[in-house]
Amino acid sequence: MIVAEETPSQGSAPVAIPFVTWVRLLGLFAVAITCGGILPGQAVFSELFANAGVFQSSCMQGETIPCDSQFLQMASIMNSLSGIMMLVALPSGMLFDSHGGQAAGTLGCGILIAGLGLLVPLVAG
Repeated sequence: MIVAEETPSQGSAPVAIPFVTWVRLLGLFAVAITCGGILPGQAVFSELFANAGVFQSSCMQGETIPCDSQFLQMASIMNSLSGIMMLVALPSGMLFDSHGGQAAGTLGCGILIAGLGLLVPLVAG
């Protein structure tokens, strides 16, 4: 069990952090990573995608892969997606301010589930 220590000036015993709290924290982390997508890690993923050969066709003949044009195309797409995310943040922020975090979070999870439900038939074949 992990314990949190009180400040020494209080002189009280360490407080045990319940296991359920750790499960909830890790669950929140997993959901935040899932809902956040790849745009927050844009710099890392751009290099990984380029090394994997994404936009390889944009390189000139004989140029080593990854090439600069791969990074430029990837950066262009990532920046466009960041702009779209900023536009989507406006109505979601207004919803959060007017109806509260619970309603906005519930609606966001519902939209995520609906989107994943639409992707399943496309991926399954």
